[in-house]
Formats: sequence, C-alpha cells, structure tokens
Amino acid sequence: MNFYQLLTILNARRNVAFLVFFFTVVVIVAVTLLLPKTYVASTSVVVNTTTSDSVTGAQMSAQETPGYMATQVDIISSPNVALKVIDKLSLYTNPVYIDSYYKATEGKIEIRDWLSTVLLNGLSVVPSKSSSVIFLYYQSTDPDYAATMANAFAEAYIETNLELKIEPSKRTATWFKKQVAEMRQNLVNAQQALSAYQKEKLLSLLMNVQMLKVVV
Repeated sequence: MNFYQLLTILNARRNVAFLVFFFTVVVIVAVTLLLPKTYVASTSVVVNTTTSDSVTGAQMSAQETPGYMATQVDIISSPNVALKVIDKLSLYTNPVYIDSYYKATEGKIEIRDWLSTVLLNGLSVVPSKSSSVIFLYYQSTDPDYAATMANAFAEAYIETNLELKIEPSKRTATWFKKQVAEMRQNLVNAQQALSAYQKEKLLSLLMNVQMLKVVV
C-alpha cells in the first residue's frame, strides 16, 4: 500500500472518523458535566536530611541512607499517620462517616481502621527529585475538606516522625535506667555481704579474745 492509496482510504472514511471523534467529544463533555467537581489541595513538608546512626550515634546525611525519602513517603501514607488524622479531627464521631461506615461494613470492622483506608484513598504523596521536600496532595469534592486533610496529614507525619526519633532514645534511657538500678542493687548486696562478713570476723575475734582471757 502506497501513500496515495492510504490517503484515498482515509478520505473515503472521513465521515466515519468524524462521527467517532464527535461521539468521543460528546461523551467526554457529558461525563465531565455529570461527575461532581473534584478539588486537589496541596501542602509540603521538609524532610530532616540529618539522621543518627543507631549504633554509633554518628550524624549522617539522609541522602547517604538508601531509600530514605521513599521511607518517608511510606510513613506519610501509612495507616498509623491516617489514624492520627482521624483522632485529631475526631472523624469517628462524624455522623456522615458513621452512616457510610455502617453501610459499607455493617459494623464488621473497627471504624477507625475503615476510616484510615478511606482517607488514604484521597491522598497522594510525591517526593521532590531535587530537594528534601515532599509534596502532599489531597483530592475531594469539597475544597475546604481537601485543604483540611492535606494539612492534617502533614501535621500527623511531623508528629509521627518525631515519635520515631524519640522512641529509640526512650528505649535507650530505659535500658540504662534498668542497668543503673541493677548495679545499685548489686552494690547494696555487696555492702551488706561485706558488713555481714566484717561482723562475723569481729565476733570471731571477740570470742577468741574472751577465750584467751579465760585461759590466762
């Protein structure tokens, strides 16, 4: 088939092509008009690029840690962060959510777990390719709700990230406290043993002196 034959075929079927194009445009416009408008709110968080080695305590750049940014994205998109948003906004007390929850689950699962899945469906997390910034996008039919959720997820992530950094220090402090308590108890036991030993030796010495006096 040469170029002239191709043009001839296209020209013969131009009406069909036009009808298909027109029908496609009509469908797209109709769907756009019928579907509710959606709004996307965005916010961003700056990721701390300095971390501490869990063994040596040495400071290192986050860029030196493989998958660090991907890990932060996973944290933001985690049910743990979503549950913080739910608790912060008390969404489990919202009548609209409660009604939807019972219709969707018939109460077979915990409402907070169901809500976390629902909320995460509207969240998109995109890390910057050239900086330590992560962008959060939340989609909803209500612009105010979308903005509220985007900000709530950002705040919940910051809280979670802080907890993840503080928790190892708490565990370390607890371990050292336990070790100090054990060492203190060992010292008390040693002092008591030494005191008992000294008393025993002193008593033995006094008995020997008394025996010598009797002999004399």
